[in-house]
Amino acid sequence: MTGDALERIRRLAGNWVRRLDMDLDLADEAAPDAIRALHDHATRLTRTGVRVTAIVLLLLTLLAWPTDLLVFPTGSDGLELLTAWRLWTIGLCAGGLAALRASHYLAERPVPLALVAFTLSMGGTGYLMGRLGGLDSPLTYGVYSVPLMTVLLIVDLPWRTLSTVLMVVTYFACFFATQPSHLARPEAVTLIVWSVASSITAIAVGHVVHVLLRANFLQRRALDDMRCRLEGRVADQTEQLRSLARNLASVQEEERIRIAREIHDELGQTLTGLRMELEDLEGTAERDVVDRHRLADGFARAGALVTALHDAVGAVLNALRPRLLDSRGLIAAVEALAQDLERKAGVTCTVSCGLDEEALSQEQSIALYRVVQEALTNVARHTHARHVTISLDVEERDASVEICDDGIGFDPEAAAARNRFGMVGIRERARLVGGNCTIDSGPARGTSIRIRFPYPAEVPAA
Repeated sequence: MTGDALERIRRLAGNWVRRLDMDLDLADEAAPDAIRALHDHATRLTRTGVRVTAIVLLLLTLLAWPTDLLVFPTGSDGLELLTAWRLWTIGLCAGGLAALRASHYLAERPVPLALVAFTLSMGGTGYLMGRLGGLDSPLTYGVYSVPLMTVLLIVDLPWRTLSTVLMVVTYFACFFATQPSHLARPEAVTLIVWSVASSITAIAVGHVVHVLLRANFLQRRALDDMRCRLEGRVADQTEQLRSLARNLASVQEEERIRIAREIHDELGQTLTGLRMELEDLEGTAERDVVDRHRLADGFARAGALVTALHDAVGAVLNALRPRLLDSRGLIAAVEALAQDLERKAGVTCTVSCGLDEEALSQEQSIALYRVVQEALTNVARHTHARHVTISLDVEERDASVEICDDGIGFDPEAAAARNRFGMVGIRERARLVGGNCTIDSGPARGTSIRIRFPYPAEVPAA
C-alpha cells in the first residue's frame, strides 16, 4: 500500500515537473507583445489583490476591535498596544487604498506599494508580538502565516523571494528588538527554523501559482490569436465564395451572350446564305431549260456554306468543351492553346512536359486545362508579354504546372484585395485537385503562376 502511494506521488510530481517545463517553454517562445500583455494582466491582478487584501484587513481590524476589551482590562499596557497596532494597520490599509486611487504612477506599479505596506505591517505586528509576551505567547507562532501574504503578488521569482525575505526579516527584527534576550532562548531557534520553512513553502506555492497563471494567460492569448486568424480566413473565404457566386452569374450571362452572338453572326448568316442558295437552285430546277453550270456553281457555294456552318458549330462546341482534350489529351490541348495565343496575340509560347498525363484523372486534366486557358487569356489581355513558358513536371510525388511570362506584371496582394475573378478562379481550381497555387509577380518583372498537387504513384487502370 505504501509503495503504491509513493508511486502515485512520484508520478504526480513528475507530471508537475513536466507541466512546469512545458509552461516555461511556452513563456520563452511567447512573442514580445504577448509578454507585455502578460505583464499588464499581472499588474491588474496584483492591483486588485492589494485592494482586496487592504479592504479585508481593514474590515477585520475594525470588526475585531471590540474584542480587545474582553481580553485586556481597561487601561492596561496590552490594550494600549493593541489599540496602537490597530490604528497602525488601519492607517496602512487606508493609506494604500488612497494611494492606489489617487496616484496613476502607483496604480501602474502596485508591487512596490504592496511590498512597503506589507513590510511596515509586519514590522508593527512583530513589535506587538514581542511586547505582548514574546516567545511565551501562542500568538507569536502566527509568524508562520506571514509569508503567505506574498502568494497574492503576481510577480516573478526574484521579486517574490525578496518580498518574502524582507517581510520575515522585518518581523523578526522588530520582534527581537523589544526583548533581545529572546535570541538566547532555544525556542527562538525553533521559531526561526519553522519560519524559514514557511517562507520556502510560500515562495514555492506562489511561484507555481504565477507559472500556472502565466501559462494559462499565454495559452488563452494563443487561442485568441488563432481564433482571430481563423475568423479572418473564414471571412476571406466567405468573401471569395460570394465573389465567385457573383462572378459565376456574370460569367454565365456573358457566356450566353457570346454564344448567342456567335450563333447569330456565324451560324445565322451562314444559314441565311445557304437558304438563299437553295432557293436559287430550286428556281433554276423549275425552269424548262436547266443551266447545268449555274447548278454546279450553286451546289459548290452551298457546300462551302455547309462547311463553314460545320466549322462554326465546332468552334462553339470547342469553346464549351475542348474536343482535343478528350481525343488527344491534356498536353495536346495545352499546345493548341499555346498555338492559338501565338496566332492571335503574336506571343512566343514554349511548352515542356515531364509528367505522364495518363496518370491524371479527368477532373485534374480539365482543371489544369482551364488554369492554363485562364492564365493565357490574362497574358493576351493584360501583360503585354513577348514570351510565355508553360511547364508540366513531376517533383517527388507531386505534379506541378507553371506558367511564366515576361510581361509588365502586377501586385498580387492588390489583386487579391480586389478579388479579381481570374486569380480567384485559378486558386479555386487548384484546390479542386487537392493542390495549392502560388502567384509571384511584381511591376516590370513578369508573372509566374505555379500549381502543385498530389500526383498518382501508379497509372490508374483503364
